[in-house]
Amino acid sequence: MLHRYSNADELCIHCFNILISCMHSDMNDENNNNNRKLICSYGGGKICVFTLRRRECNTTMDERIISSALTCIANLASVPANIPSLIRINAVTDVKSVIHNNLYKGDIVKRACVALCNLSNDRTTSRLLWQQHKVAEFLMSIMKEYLRFYCLKHKKNVQWTEGTMHNNNNNNNNNNNNNNDAKHKPTRTIKAETWSQQEWSNIDDVTILNIQQSSLGCIGNMMRDTTNIVSFMNHQMYVHLYDVMQYCTDGHALMKMCFKLLNILITTLHAEVSSSISKQQQQQQQQERKHLHNNGVKDWNAEDILQGLPHMPKEDVLIDEKLQYNYQSILLQSGMIHQMIYVMKSPENIMLIPLGVRLCKKIQPQLWKTYLTQKRGDKVEKANGTRKKPVTVTNGQVHGYVFGMTNMQTTKEDERDKDRNSWKDVEIEIETEVDAQLFRQIQIYQLLDRFNVFQAMIDKLMDLSIHFASLGIAKNDPNHIPYESMEEKTAIPNIVSPSMFVNILYNHLEVLREYLEMIDILVDADRRFKPKQDMSQQQDGNGEGGHTRHSTRNKANKDQDTNEKEKKRNTANENSTKMQANEKSYTTECAFKHGRFLFWLLTTLIHWLRYVNSGDVSVTQALWARSIRKEKVMQLLMQTVVIMWKLSMYHKSASFLVNQNGVFSIIDASRLIQYSATQDKRVVLIGHYLKIISNMLDADKRTWRDLTNADGYHVLKTVINSLHLGGKDADTMQSDWILFEHAIMDKCLPLAIEYMGEFHTVVSQELRFLTSGTLMKQHVLTAVVDANGRGNRDKKYPKKHIIHDVNIRIELLPRKFHKSNGNNPGDKKDPAIQKKREKEEREEKLIAKHLKKRKIELENKSSTDPASSHSHEPNLQSKTTNEDAAGNNDRWRIWVIIENENGQVLEHFPMDWVENILPGNKHILLSDCQRNCCLMVVHLYVFQSIKLKRKHICLECSSEKDCRLWARALQQLLRFS
Repeated sequence: MLHRYSNADELCIHCFNILISCMHSDMNDENNNNNRKLICSYGGGKICVFTLRRRECNTTMDERIISSALTCIANLASVPANIPSLIRINAVTDVKSVIHNNLYKGDIVKRACVALCNLSNDRTTSRLLWQQHKVAEFLMSIMKEYLRFYCLKHKKNVQWTEGTMHNNNNNNNNNNNNNNDAKHKPTRTIKAETWSQQEWSNIDDVTILNIQQSSLGCIGNMMRDTTNIVSFMNHQMYVHLYDVMQYCTDGHALMKMCFKLLNILITTLHAEVSSSISKQQQQQQQQERKHLHNNGVKDWNAEDILQGLPHMPKEDVLIDEKLQYNYQSILLQSGMIHQMIYVMKSPENIMLIPLGVRLCKKIQPQLWKTYLTQKRGDKVEKANGTRKKPVTVTNGQVHGYVFGMTNMQTTKEDERDKDRNSWKDVEIEIETEVDAQLFRQIQIYQLLDRFNVFQAMIDKLMDLSIHFASLGIAKNDPNHIPYESMEEKTAIPNIVSPSMFVNILYNHLEVLREYLEMIDILVDADRRFKPKQDMSQQQDGNGEGGHTRHSTRNKANKDQDTNEKEKKRNTANENSTKMQANEKSYTTECAFKHGRFLFWLLTTLIHWLRYVNSGDVSVTQALWARSIRKEKVMQLLMQTVVIMWKLSMYHKSASFLVNQNGVFSIIDASRLIQYSATQDKRVVLIGHYLKIISNMLDADKRTWRDLTNADGYHVLKTVINSLHLGGKDADTMQSDWILFEHAIMDKCLPLAIEYMGEFHTVVSQELRFLTSGTLMKQHVLTAVVDANGRGNRDKKYPKKHIIHDVNIRIELLPRKFHKSNGNNPGDKKDPAIQKKREKEEREEKLIAKHLKKRKIELENKSSTDPASSHSHEPNLQSKTTNEDAAGNNDRWRIWVIIENENGQVLEHFPMDWVENILPGNKHILLSDCQRNCCLMVVHLYVFQSIKLKRKHICLECSSEKDCRLWARALQQLLRFS
């Protein structure tokens, strides 16, 4: 019917619709493929090609018929067995003619590109399409035309290099003739008047992006033949790939296709070269390239099919490792990494980050050092006003260098100056000797961190808000985590359902894993660096050398040089083992940059697991709930906790984690330990929680307040007891818990005194000397008393040195406690007592002002919400200003009590008044004592309500051990006062 009644448009359309319905299916199952084979064997391909030859797109009906014929050819070509018959009837030539004659018909060009893409989905025909039909160059010209229109449609001033202006379309000859005067120039600008045709106005953005994607897919299929890759690189077709990545960033599928093409260019080796590789390595490489271009399709018999076809030239160029190295160098120098980062930063391309990282890791490690060195050379030559020659390839040899993209337009340079300047931050700041692969990995993640590639993912996920009431967690539930505190107060969150939120987060698991891997590598980067040896050490040999006239002087200085070398070696060994905590370390930067999102991720993953395991999931949601692998989420949660532990090992980063409500997040996360990990991993997870809090105690004084307000000690103890551990797990947990209590005692002594009665016996015994008291001798000076009981101030009667046997102890008293009247609520009604309290408040404010401490308020204020007590942003200045205010505890106050043998209090003062603790015999009263057995406490007091005076309390201990313990304890208590 299509052949006999070719002039009946309506009939032809219905016939093509029937054929399309018989062949079309979302799944290429066996039944559908048999239908396509049957239709092709009965002349389906011939009638489609016949329609393309006889039809011209003059009317709307002609356009519909041609589009239907192209759709049939694309469906037939999706089966490898049909490709030989389509090649014999010159379907490729007819499809190219349709594109050539209907360049401004976007729908026709799109379907024709899909047909060519399916025709190229065969290894044997790839060389035929590339070399005889010149399909790659033809599609490249089509893509450039549509890309120009796309840029001008979006008002992008595009500047094209001469190398990208090759055009084989006869329809554009007039435009080329009008610009003959500009051929001698390296670049020229296509103006908007070139696109004055009305046909272009009906083409939408989706059609343009689909044309680009199908064309690149066709080129990628043809690049299975390594000879075509050589031609691709020689013609610098990768430049257009950069153009697409630069101007069509919003198309996720198109950007994924570009990344796959770059993957082919970087990883492809010739079959004869790869035969020398072991079978295990070949299988591994095939597995890595499994996601590329339907590699599972079987090749048809080339000898039978190629009979009768024109002669095809066979110019095999083996892509060995050397040529692959050169190609990778060209791609790096031409700006591949910069364009990939630009694509991955887009919110639409978040899911491409793992693919981009894998692609970067396939570049040979030695190229990274060369690449950064050339980047520095480019900056020097750019400052001197010189240029490099363009990159050319001849017989696999690289000539010339290009730093940056050749098609970078001048209008974009001002917008990207900031990104370009940040390249200097990517370089490692210290000279190191590290493994090449490790160096490459560090450099990749440095790039991702410096250019904030993951920021779009962070903003997207944190913008999602979820009501915990919908997850079955009420506001008054003790398991409720203050999730709202982790959100920006100024942002308007997106309210999504729990199921939608879980699906979105699950889709980003691979990106989140790459994000955590980046932080882990950067945090461990400094510890893995090995400093280079000094040049003097490298130049100095081990041999003595010949005798010269300077040998006497060298021999005299030999011992001195040897000592210097030993010092340098010792310093190098210390630097290789110690963790750096200076500006060169990435830990502080990672904590300030990613700490808030890490705690958000910890909270979200835990509640996600709880929601999936709960019985609140409806029947409609049960399908996706069962399909989710909880092990992946638990591994991601464990990786997040391990990174937090590594960040907490540094004081600056741990302090920022505390300011991000880290203590509250860890305590609340421990409550849901039964959902966070499997039975065998819970002990490890709780152990990391304990280590994180221990490190926070040493880094920031505010940890004491947060841990007390959250009742963290009792919460953790209750959670551990609820696990009902036994055997090795119980022993491991007990040892971790004892270490946690030791950390509290060593790093936060006030908290240890508060919970001493609940500590393990091993730990509590070490604190008895503080609370029960220690016998010492106090040295004081007293005036001689006359008969009337008055002190004699006459110089003839100096003060007398007296030694008392005293008992000194530490006591924690509530903030409401007063040294004069205790803590009796009825005293508030007495005016005299109230007046005395006001006087004490003024005195203590005066002391606090002198000691530059915060104002001590005797009345205990209501504890504020920790979420509103500080800002979420990493402001170093505000943190430094409020450090003391955030570190004090509003519940307790540390008092030093000195009693005599009868229990009478001789001295009673808070640690807030103490100015200094000085071990040793630095006072005249202690001059006769042993240096290691005495100490002096200097505290202030108010004299006559206006004057401040110092009082020196000189104490002599019975042993060096007691003196050392008390000096250390008092100095630590002074830190928390």
